[in-house]
Amino acid sequence: MTDGLRLEVRHHLAEIEQPRWDGLADGSSFYSSYGWLRAVERQVAGDAAYVTIWRDHELLAALPTYRVRYEPYEFYSAERYRQLFGSPDREFLFLGGYRGYRNSILLTPTSLPERDLLVRELVDAALRIGEQTPGTVLIFPYLTPGGKELLRGLRDSEFVLDGVEAELVVGSGGLDGYVDRLTSDRRHKVRRELRRFAEARWRVTHEDLHGCIDEAAVILANIQNKYGHGASPNAMRRLLTTQIDGVGDGHVVIGIRDAAGELAGMSLCYFWRDHLYVRMVGFDYERLRAADEYFNLAFYEPIRLMESRRLRCLHLGPATLDAKVRRGALLHPLWAGRIGPPHPPPGAPVAQIRELLEGVTLRDANVVTDEWTAIDELELPTSR
Repeated sequence: MTDGLRLEVRHHLAEIEQPRWDGLADGSSFYSSYGWLRAVERQVAGDAAYVTIWRDHELLAALPTYRVRYEPYEFYSAERYRQLFGSPDREFLFLGGYRGYRNSILLTPTSLPERDLLVRELVDAALRIGEQTPGTVLIFPYLTPGGKELLRGLRDSEFVLDGVEAELVVGSGGLDGYVDRLTSDRRHKVRRELRRFAEARWRVTHEDLHGCIDEAAVILANIQNKYGHGASPNAMRRLLTTQIDGVGDGHVVIGIRDAAGELAGMSLCYFWRDHLYVRMVGFDYERLRAADEYFNLAFYEPIRLMESRRLRCLHLGPATLDAKVRRGALLHPLWAGRIGPPHPPPGAPVAQIRELLEGVTLRDANVVTDEWTAIDELELPTSR
């Protein structure tokens, strides 16, 4: 490489110092952070490698790669991407923040020519890793619009819609300020949900997952089984243990407990810079009190916590978009990127996005219009 740049491939994240990695990931997602990727490396049934570019001792760019032999979760499975891209005979090398819902390439701020050089070198190195298994193509799951923009000029690259994520920029004033800024009809609904929850007299707790992991594993296995994903409490316990061993104290369980101290519901959240990521919400459904527990644990109690921590943005993930839009969330498209030999183009993204947004009235949604310009048949509201 030129200009004193050095490319290295590391096979364990522990070979890279955490402050260097997280300094590079500072403006990116929790799902690109050292703690999360350390957990992913221990969870994934496959081989990880980390393409890095250095100038002397400064880490300038990084790209994790995963050759996954078995993936139990359908949202990250190779079969899902074979269907998305119409590539039934291909093997995939997954790139970036795996097992998350937001992905990009990690780059230090730099000039445009050097940025493009770093991206090309990272992807070329990933292609060489992929070539170890003939017929492999590269897949970037859940790319942000910014991540897609970094890759769109590369040869043999194509993109299809992979999902839609929601986030809530809370602003000043904590929960009261958030409620006051809603439209009048939404404000009335949220206040009613807050009142019902208060009247149910749940004891709200902020807990370390280590102290409630057995209870949490049962509750989260319930939610996985409810939606057909299949999980035992033991499997969930192993998954949660790996996550918190990787992330450390950068997490909190927001729980609701009854008078006997039993956990009836929980929201597992992760801290990253000025964001709070709601990763999992689950309940012992038979013990709920029809008190809008979901909205309080997924939205309102996290917002209360954010005020005390001076956090700015609540990351809400890709599901139940209509409910999130009606509570002021901003929607972003997420893209799957494919780099490899040309093949017949996939189906039209418009039908796919309409399916993803089922139930969401786009004209009422909070979106950044420029992020959606690739899908010009949709009626979008004014940019916000």
